[in-house]
Amino acid sequence: MLGPGAKTAARDERDAWKRLQIDATAAGALTSGVVGIAAVAIGAAAAVTAPPLLVAGAMAWWAQRKLVTIERKIEDPPRLDFGKPSVVAPHPVHREAFGSDPLEQVAFQFLRDLSSAIALEEAMIVADERRQGAQLLRRSDEAAAHAAEVTGLMESLWVRTEALRGIARELGRHLRRHPLSKLEVAWADVERNGPFVDMLPADVQARLFRAGIDVEWLSRDVEVSGVTREPLGRLAAATNAAVQKSLDFAGTARAEMRGAEHELDDNEDYADGGGERG
Repeated sequence: MLGPGAKTAARDERDAWKRLQIDATAAGALTSGVVGIAAVAIGAAAAVTAPPLLVAGAMAWWAQRKLVTIERKIEDPPRLDFGKPSVVAPHPVHREAFGSDPLEQVAFQFLRDLSSAIALEEAMIVADERRQGAQLLRRSDEAAAHAAEVTGLMESLWVRTEALRGIARELGRHLRRHPLSKLEVAWADVERNGPFVDMLPADVQARLFRAGIDVEWLSRDVEVSGVTREPLGRLAAATNAAVQKSLDFAGTARAEMRGAEHELDDNEDYADGGGERG
């Protein structure tokens, strides 16, 4: 069960990933909508426009995956199927869907590591729910085993998220350097609305599917209004902010777990000694 600090950090993390989901969808919709404008302005071809559209679509979907995981750890109810190990099972991210473009290559690295981080977190949540279930039924051995699982998975999550922060920064640099990154777009100028997936070229939709993404999820409507300055830059900033909030959560939860373990050790020492604490 998350401590109060970790619960607060998880809610902040949820807000940041929701912002990322919105900015990824907006970046994809707006960039797709101005492809014709960009072609006139900078001679953009599919080789230029496809990478940011692929990245935006993938980031929108993966942000939703992350949000589902965050909601689970905030709720975190006990479960009674304890006594079995929790499995780390990352959702596949298929390299062949990503081309040789530098933006696509770093995006693949980011999404692969994000998938691993989410899988570690999902396994940690299951282990903690089983720990709670074992405690509820006073099964101390199983509870201790799952508590050890939670600690190990949290340490791995911390390391993975810290590494992910570096890749997020690199992804942000590539997004900001892209030829389409300086566009200032009024949504009214794009004159497109409806499902996000319908705004993406067919070849980008096909590549998202090959990457392991459920394209049907991208069929929800897009809501963008006003003038969006540099949508790829906003996506870069939102990505960095979301990963930082995930690292903040991991650090807070890790510290609270260590504090709880030390308190438990002190209580056991006191009980064994049969005397007052010094």
